[in-house]
Amino acid sequence: MNAADLLEERCRGRRVCVVGHFPFVPRLREAAGELWVLERCPREGDLLAGEDDLLGLCRRDAMVMVLGPTTPFSPVWFEHRVQLVSGTVVIDPPLVLRLVSEGIMFNQFHGRGVRLVPPSSP
Repeated sequence: MNAADLLEERCRGRRVCVVGHFPFVPRLREAAGELWVLERCPREGDLLAGEDDLLGLCRRDAMVMVLGPTTPFSPVWFEHRVQLVSGTVVIDPPLVLRLVSEGIMFNQFHGRGVRLVPPSSP
């Protein structure tokens, strides 16, 4: 399952906070009861992200997911209240290096040289 689909399913009618303005934020705004987006370069409706201890601000029963193309796959996440990790694995390094050096943005990769890794837990 795609991380965005999982979040949309699990956040329906709930209070949700997302760190980073991901492309799926509009879908979450529709599904969630309340949605806060913390972003260093906020867009309309976002809140300015600070350097807070974000995990310390979460409720103890909150579902915590780390996702994004640069997410490191490490079991250390699970020692810090993270339940799900989702990201990307480079499967063709020369191609990805060429694309990045050309200034291509991740959302333009369209699976070229990378493989999305769906949410996984310990």
